[in-house]
Amino acid sequence: MTAVTAPAGLRPALSITASVLAFALLIEDAGLVAAVAATVGLASLGSRTVTLRETLMLAAVLAAALSLVFVGLLNQPFTLFPGF
Repeated sequence: MTAVTAPAGLRPALSITASVLAFALLIEDAGLVAAVAATVGLASLGSRTVTLRETLMLAAVLAAALSLVFVGLLNQPFTLFPGF
């Protein structure tokens, strides 16, 4: 019995699409940090070589950098966490 696999370009395309949709849905209600973490997590599903450790590290660094730039330096009205 053989496993059914998706075409080569379908997995990355679906994961990137899902990550963009998740960001759009989460940015206002869940905050910038959660939206960025979900975006990175879903986008990483498009690659078979990215590890969980790499994904978590990228999400943490990216969330911190975006928080610093957009909220700290540019004074954009993003909430970092719900209620914060």
